Amino acid sequence: MTIKEIYNLAIQMGIKSDFRGEEGVRKFLEDKRKKYEKMDEKEKEEFDKEALENPYLDTRIYHIAEDKEIKKVLVGIDIDPAEILMAKEIGEIDLIIAHHPLGKGLAHLADVMDLQCDVFNFYGVPINIAEGLMKEKIDEVARGMNRKNHQRTVDAAKILKVNLMNSHTPCDNLAVKFLKNLVEERKPERISDLIDILMEIPYYQPFLILH
Repeated sequence: MTIKEIYNLAIQMGIKSDFRGEEGVRKFLEDKRKKYEKMDEKEKEEFDKEALENPYLDTRIYHIAEDKEIKKVLVGIDIDPAEILMAKEIGEIDLIIAHHPLGKGLAHLADVMDLQCDVFNFYGVPINIAEGLMKEKIDEVARGMNRKNHQRTVDAAKILKVNLMNSHTPCDNLAVKFLKNLVEERKPERISDLIDILMEIPYYQPFLILH
């Protein structure tokens, strides 16, 4: 697969796992396009046109140094310049895939977090309460973005000629779908039952043991 094929697959899988359903995501993109069409020329020029095709702006391709068949990938939750250097040292790494966003994707993280309000609402939390719960966190993230050097890791990838992308919300959607299906299948009656189920998943074990 090429980098763009991997990216497109991530977006497609994210949409298929999205609680809004494929129709809901299409409507979301359609609303974005309608807003874009009403903009003046200056606004259109400044508009991030990827938003018309990609419902998850925290998932991006940041740099294609060489557009080739991808055979070996370095994957990490957080990718910094140190991991870019490590990939170069290891050699034969065709692509680095981060989970958490970088560059433009990081700058758009606060916007994408609005989706969490809809997730809470989907699971029964009134939308006004969900928005109240998330507002402080969204504001905190937005303020934090102003202090960050969004392009540091992306620039390192460009200088060292390393292919770089990330997948954030699509992966989160897949994780939520996996957990939803598991919990609905096992039907836990108590919090302790739920914790027992989560303890079977290696990723959650360190968090649950610490707490």
